[in-house]
Amino acid sequence: MSISLEQLRQATREDAIALLLGACGSRRWAEQVAAAFPMSSRGQLLRAAEAAERSLDRADWLEALGEMASKEQSGMAAADAETREKFLELNGEYERRFGHVFLICATGKSAEEMLSGLKVRLNNDADIEFGRAVAEQKLITRLRLDKLIDL
Repeated sequence: MSISLEQLRQATREDAIALLLGACGSRRWAEQVAAAFPMSSRGQLLRAAEAAERSLDRADWLEALGEMASKEQSGMAAADAETREKFLELNGEYERRFGHVFLICATGKSAEEMLSGLKVRLNNDADIEFGRAVAEQKLITRLRLDKLIDL
């Protein structure tokens, strides 16, 4: 679904928050971006999104990561059974090791590329990996804002 910035600006606060949650699964992020309205440009929207990101704590990011992972990993459904099985196995290992879901921006990536990324990132330490997951979340948020807002 794509809407204009004007439509988002005219939405009720709760409707705006609901729409923004489609871009980033952190309720606090969506509330802060919605509070920055009215905006008249894509640049203002992105600056509000970045300001909201800077205010998030670990719990907010974990909320966002959990909300986005299943959507981003949906491309795995088209993979062959062996790739899907290995991805599920390593995904479980990742969650046990890091305490949060594996998130990768799947846009333009094959199932094999996502699996390869998961294998590489399993070698990170917890702090580095959390930062990597947050970076992926930020990338996904930008892409989803671009899809949400038709400018």
